[in-house]
Amino acid sequence: MNYYSVLGVNKDASQSDIKQAYRRLAMMHHPDRGGDASKLSIVNEAYEVLGNTAKRAEYDNPQPTFNSNDFHYGFDRDIFSQRVRRNTNTTLIAEISLADVITGKSMFASYRLPSGDEQTVEVQVPPGIKSGQVLRYTGLGDNSVQGQQRGDLLIRINVREEKNWARQDDNLVLTYKANVLDMITGSKIRIETLDNKQIELKLPAGTQANTKFSVSEYGIPNQRTGQRGNLYIQIVPEIVKIKDENLLEQIRSYRNDS
Repeated sequence: MNYYSVLGVNKDASQSDIKQAYRRLAMMHHPDRGGDASKLSIVNEAYEVLGNTAKRAEYDNPQPTFNSNDFHYGFDRDIFSQRVRRNTNTTLIAEISLADVITGKSMFASYRLPSGDEQTVEVQVPPGIKSGQVLRYTGLGDNSVQGQQRGDLLIRINVREEKNWARQDDNLVLTYKANVLDMITGSKIRIETLDNKQIELKLPAGTQANTKFSVSEYGIPNQRTGQRGNLYIQIVPEIVKIKDENLLEQIRSYRNDS
């Protein structure tokens, strides 16, 4: 990059000419005057070198004869070299249930901006969203700095854990406690899903502990395709206390025979 061309001066320009050129360009490109902050940054960079006698000499002579440790970096940069303040993003946390992940959810969020303004926005949580995922709403964040683009609103999603339920990608796993006698003799069980649907499942006689049954399209909707994953039902035995001594004796007799 040619710093002389950036400032629009000749290589033999005086320090006074360089300073005047810098002030003119800084005013032209400053964002507060409708200018381009990136161009102002380049102008500042050029003036930082050419506006300092020692740095200019090093720039003009790639093999300087002086010690760079003796440089003096102080010079008049005035208000135009100050860093431009920008509006920041605002982050909120929204807690939803695992059932909300299946169906999606619409809710309203109210929050106070650093400027003191109150803001309310309708948040649309899409089906299939994952815990920790962030929803972005452009231009609904901080508005403290006048004349600058507003920050964004970021909604971080936190999905609550559900007892006996777990998510694995787009699949759901339910740990179901079944009566051990039903597992031995065989039975039908009725399961209510998180989105209030009913599933009837047949347990074959002799069902083993931790057996998994799969039910298609009862899992989590895929965010891209909308296709639901599977529901896996893991059977764990629940031991019931039998008070009838005659029945207990029959069970003991059967156990001894087998």
